[in-house]
Amino acid sequence: MKRDIFHRLYFHVVWTTAGRLPALEGRRERAVACITTIAQKFGAHVLACNTMPDHVHLLISLPPIDLAHFIGKVKGGSSFALNRQTDDTHTLRWQDGYGVISLRASDTSTVIRYIEEQDHIHTQRNLWQTLERTEPDEIT
Repeated sequence: MKRDIFHRLYFHVVWTTAGRLPALEGRRERAVACITTIAQKFGAHVLACNTMPDHVHLLISLPPIDLAHFIGKVKGGSSFALNRQTDDTHTLRWQDGYGVISLRASDTSTVIRYIEEQDHIHTQRNLWQTLERTEPDEIT
Protein backbone atom coordinates (compact mmCIF):
# COMPACT_ATOMS: atom_id res chain seq x y z
CA MET A 1 0.00 0.00 0.00
CA LYS A 2 1.39 3.36 -0.96
CA ARG A 3 2.02 5.65 2.01
CA ASP A 4 0.91 8.80 0.17
CA ILE A 5 -2.81 7.98 0.32
CA PHE A 6 -4.99 9.81 2.83
CA HIS A 7 -7.71 7.64 4.35
CA ARG A 8 -9.91 7.47 7.41
CA LEU A 9 -11.81 4.24 7.07
CA TYR A 10 -13.20 2.61 10.21
CA PHE A 11 -14.96 -0.75 10.35
CA HIS A 12 -16.63 -2.77 13.08
CA VAL A 13 -16.51 -6.48 12.27
CA VAL A 14 -18.32 -9.21 14.18
CA TRP A 15 -18.32 -12.94 13.57
CA THR A 16 -19.36 -16.01 15.53
CA THR A 17 -18.05 -19.46 16.17
CA ALA A 18 -19.59 -22.21 14.05
CA GLY A 19 -22.97 -23.10 15.52
CA ARG A 20 -22.43 -20.35 18.10
CA LEU A 21 -20.73 -22.92 20.30
CA PRO A 22 -18.78 -21.41 23.24
CA ALA A 23 -15.50 -22.46 21.59
CA LEU A 24 -13.63 -19.37 22.86
CA GLU A 25 -14.33 -20.14 26.53
CA GLY A 26 -11.01 -20.39 28.32
CA ARG A 27 -9.05 -18.89 25.44
CA ARG A 28 -10.59 -15.46 25.01
CA GLU A 29 -7.40 -13.55 25.89
CA ARG A 30 -5.34 -15.68 23.50
CA ALA A 31 -7.96 -15.14 20.80
CA VAL A 32 -7.81 -11.35 21.21
CA ALA A 33 -4.00 -11.36 21.05
CA CYS A 34 -4.00 -13.65 18.02
CA ILE A 35 -6.69 -11.74 16.10
CA THR A 36 -4.99 -8.41 16.87
CA THR A 37 -1.60 -9.65 15.67
CA ILE A 38 -2.99 -11.09 12.45
CA ALA A 39 -5.10 -7.99 11.73
CA GLN A 40 -2.02 -5.79 12.16
CA LYS A 41 0.00 -8.10 9.91
CA PHE A 42 -2.51 -7.47 7.13
CA GLY A 43 -2.45 -3.69 7.49
CA ALA A 44 -5.09 -2.85 10.10
CA HIS A 45 -4.77 -0.43 12.95
CA VAL A 46 -6.69 -2.22 15.71
CA LEU A 47 -8.69 0.18 17.88
CA ALA A 48 -10.43 -2.54 19.91
CA CYS A 49 -10.89 -6.30 19.96
CA ASN A 50 -12.80 -8.48 22.40
CA THR A 51 -14.56 -11.80 22.43
CA MET A 52 -17.40 -13.51 24.12
CA PRO A 53 -17.35 -17.32 24.29
CA ASP A 54 -19.17 -17.53 20.95
CA HIS A 55 -18.25 -14.39 18.99
CA VAL A 56 -15.66 -11.72 18.21
CA HIS A 57 -15.86 -7.92 17.94
CA LEU A 58 -13.08 -6.10 16.09
CA LEU A 59 -12.84 -2.35 15.45
CA ILE A 60 -10.21 -1.42 12.90
CA SER A 61 -8.98 1.36 10.70
CA LEU A 62 -7.90 0.08 7.31
CA PRO A 63 -6.42 1.59 4.19
CA PRO A 64 -8.47 1.13 1.01
CA ILE A 65 -8.04 -2.63 0.53
CA ASP A 66 -10.26 -5.61 -0.23
CA LEU A 67 -12.20 -5.83 3.06
CA ALA A 68 -13.61 -9.32 2.43
CA HIS A 69 -10.12 -10.67 1.69
CA PHE A 70 -8.78 -9.03 4.87
CA ILE A 71 -11.56 -10.50 7.06
CA GLY A 72 -11.01 -13.94 5.52
CA LYS A 73 -7.29 -13.76 6.34
CA VAL A 74 -7.96 -12.72 9.95
CA LYS A 75 -10.58 -15.40 10.51
CA GLY A 76 -8.57 -18.16 8.83
CA GLY A 77 -5.27 -17.21 10.40
CA SER A 78 -6.69 -16.88 13.90
CA SER A 79 -8.53 -20.21 13.89
CA PHE A 80 -5.42 -21.96 12.53
CA ALA A 81 -3.15 -20.36 15.14
CA LEU A 82 -5.53 -20.88 18.07
CA ASN A 83 -6.09 -24.53 17.17
CA ARG A 84 -2.31 -25.09 17.10
CA GLN A 85 -1.80 -23.36 20.48
CA THR A 86 -4.13 -25.49 22.53
CA ASP A 87 -4.49 -29.05 23.70
CA ASP A 88 -8.26 -28.55 23.71
CA THR A 89 -10.09 -31.36 21.95
CA HIS A 90 -12.61 -28.88 20.51
CA THR A 91 -11.50 -27.45 17.20
CA LEU A 92 -12.28 -23.76 16.80
CA ARG A 93 -14.24 -23.06 13.64
CA TRP A 94 -15.77 -19.73 12.61
CA GLN A 95 -19.13 -19.22 10.95
CA ASP A 96 -18.97 -18.77 7.17
CA GLY A 97 -20.04 -15.11 7.19
CA TYR A 98 -19.62 -11.99 9.28
CA GLY A 99 -21.17 -8.61 9.92
CA VAL A 100 -19.37 -5.38 9.04
CA ILE A 101 -20.38 -1.75 9.26
CA SER A 102 -18.42 1.39 8.50
CA LEU A 103 -18.17 4.16 11.06
CA ARG A 104 -17.44 7.85 11.26
CA ALA A 105 -14.28 8.73 13.16
CA SER A 106 -16.45 10.47 15.77
CA ASP A 107 -18.25 7.16 16.52
CA THR A 108 -15.15 5.12 17.25
CA SER A 109 -14.86 5.98 20.97
CA THR A 110 -18.46 4.82 21.56
CA VAL A 111 -17.85 1.55 19.73
CA ILE A 112 -14.54 1.01 21.55
CA ARG A 113 -16.43 1.23 24.86
CA TYR A 114 -19.07 -1.18 23.55
CA ILE A 115 -16.39 -3.71 22.60
CA GLU A 116 -14.42 -3.33 25.83
CA GLU A 117 -17.55 -3.77 27.97
CA GLN A 118 -18.85 -6.92 26.26
CA ASP A 119 -19.14 -8.97 29.44
CA HIS A 120 -21.27 -6.30 31.15
CA ILE A 121 -23.33 -5.56 28.03
CA HIS A 122 -24.20 -9.23 27.51
CA THR A 123 -24.97 -9.74 31.20
CA GLN A 124 -27.34 -6.75 31.14
CA ARG A 125 -28.71 -7.81 27.70
CA ASN A 126 -28.10 -4.23 26.54
CA LEU A 127 -27.02 -5.25 23.03
CA TRP A 128 -26.83 -2.96 20.02
CA GLN A 129 -28.31 -5.17 17.33
CA THR A 130 -26.40 -3.40 14.54
CA LEU A 131 -23.08 -4.27 16.20
CA GLU A 132 -24.11 -7.87 16.96
CA ARG A 133 -25.56 -8.74 13.57
CA THR A 134 -23.93 -11.36 11.37
CA GLU A 135 -26.84 -12.41 9.16
CA PRO A 136 -27.90 -10.54 5.99
CA ASP A 137 -31.18 -8.66 5.72
CA GLU A 138 -34.16 -10.70 4.65
CA ILE A 139 -35.40 -9.88 1.18
CA THR A 140 -39.00 -8.70 1.33
